[in-house]
Amino acid sequence: MDSEHGFICVLARALLTFGSPSHRIEPQLDSVAAVFGLSAQFSHTPGCVQISLGSANAKGSETILIKASAGLDLGRIHATHEIYRGVVRDEIYAADGERALWDLLKMPPVYTVKFVYFLTWVMGSLLCGISFGGSIFDMALAGPFAVFVMFFQRMASRTELSSSGSDIVSAGIVSFASRAIASRAPNHSFCYQAISSSAVAGLLPGSLILSGVLDIASRNLTLGAPKITAGLLTSLYLGFGLTLGSDIWLRIDSAARLQLSQGAGMVNFLHGRITPSNHTTPLPSFIGNLTGTYTFTSISSSAATITAHEIKGCYRDRSSPWYLQPLPWYTLIFMLPIYNFCSSMKRGQKWKTVPMVVMVMISCVSSGLTRYVNIKLGLGGHPDYVSLIGSFVVSALGNLYSRKIGGTAFTIMLTGILLLIPTGLAEAGGLSNSYTGPGEDEYTNSLELARKMISVIIGVMSGVYLSARIIYSFGKKKNSALVTF
Repeated sequence: MDSEHGFICVLARALLTFGSPSHRIEPQLDSVAAVFGLSAQFSHTPGCVQISLGSANAKGSETILIKASAGLDLGRIHATHEIYRGVVRDEIYAADGERALWDLLKMPPVYTVKFVYFLTWVMGSLLCGISFGGSIFDMALAGPFAVFVMFFQRMASRTELSSSGSDIVSAGIVSFASRAIASRAPNHSFCYQAISSSAVAGLLPGSLILSGVLDIASRNLTLGAPKITAGLLTSLYLGFGLTLGSDIWLRIDSAARLQLSQGAGMVNFLHGRITPSNHTTPLPSFIGNLTGTYTFTSISSSAATITAHEIKGCYRDRSSPWYLQPLPWYTLIFMLPIYNFCSSMKRGQKWKTVPMVVMVMISCVSSGLTRYVNIKLGLGGHPDYVSLIGSFVVSALGNLYSRKIGGTAFTIMLTGILLLIPTGLAEAGGLSNSYTGPGEDEYTNSLELARKMISVIIGVMSGVYLSARIIYSFGKKKNSALVTF
């Protein structure tokens, strides 16, 4: 009995530590308790699991509080799930499962900190070209800036006081430097939008908001509401930091501010209505009632020039050399696998494993199909539709793999799902807002990122649940207590 109690407690700690989807933690623990024949109740709150264990010989119950700092380790989530399945199916004893879980908890990270910095460099550079339309020059800056953001976050996390505002500061510094380089570089050699957006994309609370939305969809408001609130506040911090850093440089560099203001508010509309005012002379019968509306549009020459050469918020003159142009579509054939490979390794997935190959393939198929449908249907400006299509493909392939082969759907799907967050935001205009005129409200601009994030997450949630509903509508095997979305 003690070993069974111990296994449940260690399993709860492992699920919290390794980042298992929170809306599945209680069902998993209930499933284990049912297999052991224990009278147990579980209550999951953010970062904590309360376990009440009863006994047939005692009138009371024992309450245990498990607290752990949440992380994300795809490799150890999969290993935890394998141990859980082995114990539930009576393939291994509860005591052996408990020792195996403790070994996982004590195991050091798969990759060193220096190697994670290298992965961050590669991911920042590739994401600039994949999602935000960056050129070779932009990619060269996006990687180091992404490393700086990660370094700043690690330093700030050492103290609770500095970590609270680190998102604003790091986003502001990156935005300031990106705007300075883009403004001073000749011939529009660098794009502020592509560099700043890809550098801070690692700070996006995509997994946090997604987990909160899934909790609410599972009717667990206690878990979902705090996560969504924290995620939206983080999005507001990032949006405000990006806008603040850009505006500080534009206050310093008046020439850059003047140049950008020429591209803002350059399209003027004049609307009116035509009505006859002189009734002394009747109008000819063939004219009839002379009423109507009119609209005059005034577009300056600089507006027409910038609009004609703008791609994803970046000025791209077609006469510029190839290294200042967005990367051609066929570069995605090798860039997407490399990015997904690095993204999975950064989240703790071992590279010499079958799940690594599967998650990279699923993410690449989803990205390719989403881009094809986006081009054919013209879904630009609709990040929710783009995210819905991509998440539907990822979830369908991940759940099919889990049912037919027996892998863990959550770990297989997460890499592809998280790539949809920056991709969807890029379709909505990117993370950062460019200067559009004097008197702008930085707080209003920062709200845009939170609004875009909500739109993307709703699309992801809809696609995930729609595909899961379709996949699990057939066959007798259901997703009972599986580590899945």
